[in-house]
Parts: sequence; structure tokens; C-alpha cells
Amino acid sequence: MTMTSMTRRGAAYYFRQRVPLDLVARFGRRELRRSLGTNDPREARSRVVRVRARAGDLFDCVRGDPMLTEVDCKTYARWWFQACLDDDWDWKQMAALRPDLAGDINAGFLQTRAQTEANIIRELNSGDISRVVLQAEEALVEDGRAEDADENSAEFRRLCAYMLRGALEATRKAKAEEAGDFTYEPTDPLFKAIPVAAEVAPVLANAAPPAPPPPLPTGPTIESLVEPFVAEKAGAKLSRKSLSDYRATLGLFMQVVGPDRPVAAITGRDVVAFKDLLRACPTNFRKRLGTDDLREAVRMNAERPEGERLAILEPKTINEKYLSNLKAFFDWARENRHIEESPASGVRVQRSKKQDAVEERHPFSVIDLLRIFAMANFTETPPDQRGYRFWAPVVALYTGCRLNEIGQLQTGDIIELHGMPHFAIRDEGDDQRLKSAAAHRWIPVHPELVALGFLDYVRRQGTGRLFSDWRLSADGYYSSSYSKWFGRLLKAAGVKTDKKTFHSFRHTVADALDEVVEGSVRDKFLGHASGSVRDRYGSKPPKQLWSEGFNRLAYPGLDLSHLRP
Repeated sequence: MTMTSMTRRGAAYYFRQRVPLDLVARFGRRELRRSLGTNDPREARSRVVRVRARAGDLFDCVRGDPMLTEVDCKTYARWWFQACLDDDWDWKQMAALRPDLAGDINAGFLQTRAQTEANIIRELNSGDISRVVLQAEEALVEDGRAEDADENSAEFRRLCAYMLRGALEATRKAKAEEAGDFTYEPTDPLFKAIPVAAEVAPVLANAAPPAPPPPLPTGPTIESLVEPFVAEKAGAKLSRKSLSDYRATLGLFMQVVGPDRPVAAITGRDVVAFKDLLRACPTNFRKRLGTDDLREAVRMNAERPEGERLAILEPKTINEKYLSNLKAFFDWARENRHIEESPASGVRVQRSKKQDAVEERHPFSVIDLLRIFAMANFTETPPDQRGYRFWAPVVALYTGCRLNEIGQLQTGDIIELHGMPHFAIRDEGDDQRLKSAAAHRWIPVHPELVALGFLDYVRRQGTGRLFSDWRLSADGYYSSSYSKWFGRLLKAAGVKTDKKTFHSFRHTVADALDEVVEGSVRDKFLGHASGSVRDRYGSKPPKQLWSEGFNRLAYPGLDLSHLRP
């Protein structure tokens, strides 16, 4: 736990520091706070160093004798007593949020309560402080009293013994509550009450009164801000699907925090609770389980026999869809001065490199491609009747374009550069949108596409959309309905797997481009952001040498001559 921090309230920056546990009674408050007198973040960071040093000097001055006193030991013991109760509560909440783990958690509690109590009593009688020694050392170090964390000193061992007594009382209280007794009061004199020590009373008499607790946050509720947020996103030319996803994510989140909760009262713990529910959430649960309730869906799936449970959301989906949408909402709320800091900042599902590899789409092999382009959709369609279902896979194979980028092409997007025809992937039309700024790019029309009659098809279309019979789906994307049709085609061809979809064409092209152009040039043609502001590919066309290199793209063993007019 960090002792100091720099926070912003409105335009000004403030210094905050937790008062060390052993000095709370002397200061009459648990936290120091003062304005840094600036709204410049750099100056604030400079000033916070000086203020922190002064706070440390103040603590040393007030503390005087660094030796652990009886009052210090009691203070830390009471803190540990409450920490043990809080930890017990957190485990109970985990059991409620993760029904699949509830049995193990509850069984562990029931089996270990009595044993834990007996073990602590034995440790107290034998002088064994190993159970709490690390926690005691960490608390002292965090309070600037590392020199007191000496396991050989009588004062430190007394502190650990008092903390053991706190753990014992917390165990007994939890044990009583498990049996339905919520009236349990500690029997150990250390925890019956928290009297003010006589040696501290004079200090308190002259101390400033403790600061009143901060008022509960008020302001607009999360429900009242959903539509203003979505309306502003709609003005940014987002698709209907994206807007629908925002509403769906916020709807699920409100099931966790409640729609009437002021947005300023939402904490990082709320976001983490939402994340933990998503980690146990079955995919497409509304349709498959017949419920709109997230908690209910998690419970229903957990109650299924182990071999019949539905697949749960992938970490990538949670991070890049649900948590990303939630972060966008709180960033918007912060920018519009509804909150000071985003509670969703930094919250994500941790993923290993192995998980990334498992979730990644696989490229098509040459055998896969031969099977795909041997299907009747390609071999039995006369050249003058070829439409988007024929051309989309072929264009993807020789451009690496995303499906929606192909669907929104205009005939005017086929332009001449360096004496060669190119695709201009851009978002200048009403129905055109790109995934990112880096997606704005130019890609050569590969010689194989020319040989298959693609430019003749473009000339026959005249003006307007290149694939005029390809309809926009209800969610605002050209890709949605086509990707389902293409999935059925892959299945019929014997190619379909969970990792092979239309998007596999991009991976196929990426692998093939590695043989003909440098990695940075490959990323430009694929529309990947390089991370360099100076290297925004969307700002200028490719060099002639790059386009010539792209046209050498080839798939050894793949022959599409049977599709040429």
C-alpha cells in the first residue's frame, strides 16, 4: 500500500499521505492533506518530493523515541485484527462471485477454523511468531520504522505476539458468524475497546479535531450518463454495432453496481468485481441460457455437470471488448468533469504469451487454399456473374484487407500510383470507416487479381460502391453476415476450425509478405500502427519500390489459373 500520492481536484494538485499507524492517535487523524499550490503536473511532482520529506521529518519529530511502545504494539495488533476480518470478508465475496470456487472456499473455511484457532494458541504458548513476522516487518517498514523490525528484540516479538492475539480473535469471530452468531464480541482485553492511552491524552488535548469524514459522492448516476456518452460516440462516426456494444457493456456493469449509483461513487473494486464475473461468464449466455442477468448466467453455468459447462469468455475478449468499452466510458466521464479519476484505469485480465498464441487466428495453409478455391462458388460462377462472394476472398488473399474494408470499397478507390493500380483504403464515404489511423493506406492490385479479371469487374461497375449488391448488416458492418456465410463455406471445404476464419487471410498474407518486403513495410501494407508519430503511413502513398516488392507476393504450390476468364 502506497503511503503517499499526488491527486488532482479540479485544476489543482494535492499531496496526500497516510499517517503511520503508531502516530494516528497522536495526530488525531489518519491522513495528511495539503494543496501543492499549482495546476502544472511537472511542478506538482517537484513540490510533492519536498512536502513528502517534510512529512517524514514531522513524523520523526512527533515519534521521538523510535522504540516500540506498549501503545504501538496495541495499535498494530488492532490494525491486524481488522485486516484479518477484511481478508475473511474478501474470500466470502470471492465465493459469491465465483460459484465454481465457492465449494472449495467454504469447505476450506469450515475445515480450518478450529485448526487455525488451535494452531495460533500453540504458537502463542511456544513463542512462535512466524505466522505474522512478515506482516509486522512490512507494516513497520511502510511506516518508516524499519529499524524497529528486529526479530531478536523483545519489543518486536511483543508486537508479533499481540498481532497473533488479533488473528486469534478474528478467527473466533469468523467461526461464530459461520455458526450464525453475529453478536460475538472479543474476549481478549486488547480488543474489547480502544481506549486512549494516558501517555497520549495530553497530545490529543492540544491536537486539532479530526477532520470530518468526506461526504458520500453525489452527482449524475451511471444510468443517466449512458445515452449522452453513446450520443457523443455516435457523432464520431462509430458503427451501430459499436454503439450497441457500449450499451450492452454498460448494461452488464450496472447489474454489478446498480443503475442509481452516482458515477463518482464507483470504485476500482467495483470494476474488478465486474472483471471477475466476466472471467466466469459463458459466451453468448443470453441465447444459450435464456437469461439477461450476468450473475445468474455465471451461477447456471457453474451448476452444470463439469463436462457440459459452456465455454467462457476469452481474456482477449474481456480486455478488448468489455473492459475497453468501460474504460472509454469512464475516460469520457473524466473529460466531462463528472469524475476526477477513472476507476477502470489499469484493470485488465492478465494474459500469458501462451494464451495470446492460443487465441490468435491461424493462417491458411496452401492445402486449405486449394480446397477453398475448388468450391463451386469459385469454379462454377461465370466470369461475368462474379460478385462479392467470389471477389472478397480473392481480394483478401492478395491484399490482407479486413473484411469490412473490402465490403465498403468504392470504384473510385481503385487508383493509379507509380503506373500501377492500387486500392485506396480510406474512410471518405458515408459508409466507410477504418479501425485506426494506420489503416488508411494504399495497396497494389496484385498481378494475380488482374489476371483473374478484377479490373474488368471494376470497369463494369461504373461509379459508386464496388460491390453494390453487398448489403450493410443491421449492426453497421459489411462483415457480419458475410463472415457467417464464409464460415459455412469453410466447413463445407473441410477447412473450418475455431482458429480459421475469414480473418485468417490477413495472417496468410502477413506470412507471405515476410518473404518479399521488410517487416516495417509489411506492417504498413497491413495497416498496423508502428508506434511512431513520424511514421503515420496514412499520410502518404507507398514508395514505388515497396509496391513492386508487394507485387512479388506469392504462394508456392497454389495455382488459381482455373479461375482465370
